[in-house]
Amino acid sequence: MGQFETIVYGKKDHLAYVTLNRPHMLNVYNVKMRDELLELHAVKEDDEVRVLILKGAGAKGFCAGADLTEFLSAPSNIVARQICMRRDIWKLLCSLPQPVIVALHGYVFGSGVRMALFFRHQNMCRGYAFWDARGKPRDHFRRRRNPNSSKDNRGR
Repeated sequence: MGQFETIVYGKKDHLAYVTLNRPHMLNVYNVKMRDELLELHAVKEDDEVRVLILKGAGAKGFCAGADLTEFLSAPSNIVARQICMRRDIWKLLCSLPQPVIVALHGYVFGSGVRMALFFRHQNMCRGYAFWDARGKPRDHFRRRRNPNSSKDNRGR
């Protein structure tokens, strides 16, 4: 893989690290970042990589959504949809044989939420769990009990 402007790619101990690298703009997702993420197809064939970790650079946030400055120069909806079909980052990321861990921190909006939910779904389907900040497994699909009531939140 070549040099990137908006992401940083590295490998260490069978782990591949992809860092969204626009901390001065809270790692907003733009066309350049999408195109650079598409180059991750090489990870599919890399037998040394067992896990891909996706994280955001900087202390303030993982990804604050789409780069709204690009909306003024965007092509028509039809052309934009055709480009998205040809450069389908979600299809590529879904086809990776390695599990993907998304290291969320700080601000997570728009496209950042989409990435987090996409990989949550993928990992849950593969039998992985989410962990909270205290290192405890989280099951967001389980019904929660109200500690002030003898009934659960469905009224039973």
